[in-house]
Amino acid sequence: MRSGPGYSARSLTGQYAEGALLPSSHVAELLDRITEGTPEGSAFVSVDRDSAMAAARRADLAYRSARVPPPLCGVPVSVKDLLDVAGLPTGRGRAGDAPAAATDSPVVEVVRRAGAVILGKTRTSEDGWSASTVGACGPASVNPRCPDRSSGGSSGGAAVAVATGLGPIAIGTDGAGSVRIPAAWCGVVGFKPTWERWAYGPRGDSLSHVGALAATVTDCLLLDRLAATVTPEPDRTAHPLHRVAWLSLPHASHGQDTLRADLHAVCGRPAATVALDTTGAYSRALVPMLAAGEHPRLARHELWPGHAEVARSGAAVTERQLRRAEEVRARLAADLDAALAEYRVLALPTVAVPAFGRDEEYPPGTDVQGWLGWAENTFLANLTGHPAISLPWGTDADGVPLGLQLIGRRGQDRALLEVAGLLETEAARSHMTRAVRP
Repeated sequence: MRSGPGYSARSLTGQYAEGALLPSSHVAELLDRITEGTPEGSAFVSVDRDSAMAAARRADLAYRSARVPPPLCGVPVSVKDLLDVAGLPTGRGRAGDAPAAATDSPVVEVVRRAGAVILGKTRTSEDGWSASTVGACGPASVNPRCPDRSSGGSSGGAAVAVATGLGPIAIGTDGAGSVRIPAAWCGVVGFKPTWERWAYGPRGDSLSHVGALAATVTDCLLLDRLAATVTPEPDRTAHPLHRVAWLSLPHASHGQDTLRADLHAVCGRPAATVALDTTGAYSRALVPMLAAGEHPRLARHELWPGHAEVARSGAAVTERQLRRAEEVRARLAADLDAALAEYRVLALPTVAVPAFGRDEEYPPGTDVQGWLGWAENTFLANLTGHPAISLPWGTDADGVPLGLQLIGRRGQDRALLEVAGLLETEAARSHMTRAVRP
């Protein structure tokens, strides 16, 4: 089974339970497709075939037993190479060898306990510094939807793994859009939960979230049920699609007119518009926070050129600037909370620009200090901690995938996923998602 309609963790476990598909046969077929020179091969930096096949054979036995198998039993899952997988190196997008991790990161432990088969580690930019997979550890991941364009990043390898059918779920991280940007550009679902809802493990900043790239919204919901450390009840409404508003930011976004018209059609009525003032979000909040966080890496490693320049700029960041950054964050969070008190979900394009060239780290005409300035649509929710999800929404006139992003109330991730699932279903039923070109 490859990616496409009907491919999901639920469909796989259903076929396993019915005896229509054997986990070990499916996993072996996927591993055989991870070869050099293919999009599938470009997604991975390391594969542990022996461990994956051993886990798949255990899943074979589980489905033959009289006991109910765990929820992800035999489901292939990949992990971004910023997170630890016991027995595999955590290279973090750097050149050279790295030691094998002794233990699993918390979310990896969760999916392994639920029966998932860990295929290997997926490609990222160095330390996740850019929204690409360009770096010293090898060629960038190949976007299977448009091979000359970027797969996005820094969870680009994870997005390619899902888009090519190498498992319905891939674990990623998201510090400024690193799950949602590649999800949009590769035509898959990308979910960033509320800040600290899923345990990350050791990290050095207050922006990075663990998230998931997935074939369907249902896969994200399944993972949230397993990984969420806090599970508040969603505030259900009788007509949730009537509580969706369009979020207007100061800049124009690629595909915004098409996406907004489609949203109106799927919801059955024009969505209200909420305007948000994002003054200072990039220059006064995101940049000083990220630069200051990257600066200590200079003493530990030789960094990729663009990454090194950002890290060097962190030496000039003052405590006053960091306090001002927190003030900007607090204002943005309060403004989003106020908008979401009236509406259940806010919708906007996932990315303001179309996917740039495969070997580029940011859009043409952008210098390294503006390396993420174009990503305000996504990094907004990192600054505020709100949950956000990107849904695949057809293509533009050039065949480049588009994503529709939804932002929900903090702590109400299930409510956000409910609305996302309804939009996913209604859009498919109404044929609003234009077919992605091969």
